[in-house]
Amino acid sequence: TLTATSGLDTYLWSTGAIENTITVNQIGTYTISVTKTVGDLFYEETKTITVVESDVPIIKDIKITDWTQHRNTIEVVTQEGFSYKYSLDGMTYQDDHRFTNVDIGNYTVYVSDKNGCGITSKEVFLFFYPQYFTPNGDGFHDTWQIYNAERDPNIKTYIFDRFGKLLAQLGPNDLGWDGTMNGIQMPSSVYWFLVERQDGTTQKGHFSLFR
Repeated sequence: TLTATSGLDTYLWSTGAIENTITVNQIGTYTISVTKTVGDLFYEETKTITVVESDVPIIKDIKITDWTQHRNTIEVVTQEGFSYKYSLDGMTYQDDHRFTNVDIGNYTVYVSDKNGCGITSKEVFLFFYPQYFTPNGDGFHDTWQIYNAERDPNIKTYIFDRFGKLLAQLGPNDLGWDGTMNGIQMPSSVYWFLVERQDGTTQKGHFSLFR
């Protein structure tokens, strides 16, 4: 809706309309010429209004780089040609669609249209792994599992000893590796893992078992 000041004598829009208010549904440039006579004085003025396209944001993809505690990145991919701002808490927004030095954890990405046409949000889960575990039955760090594994329904984790022997395979809802193979306790040592995620990416690393 484009509205000119009321109470003038004449209105002429570039669309041909002669009212002070018009409704448009196309992007583009619109002009209005108005006149007003006060006593012997005649006033005339022309204004130009530019209408741009805007819509509720659509998040096409979210690219993450994780597996660190404090140096993760979240990159939001949206439609091109629109003016958006981005936030990880719904309160503090930035123009950059990329967040860096993000701590491990769960987040909600908010994308807001700068022209006030709405906000879209999507959850993001960053993955990480414990550096060690201590399966001694004290209730602390007794098993080893990928943080947020349950968020990826098809994630698979393989655990190997230093000679490359497969010791365990974990699914997303498993409690984790308890440090045994066929009921036999594995010794304190460094162990290796391979993670295959639903999106096809893989991650390798190692961790320590302390007894």
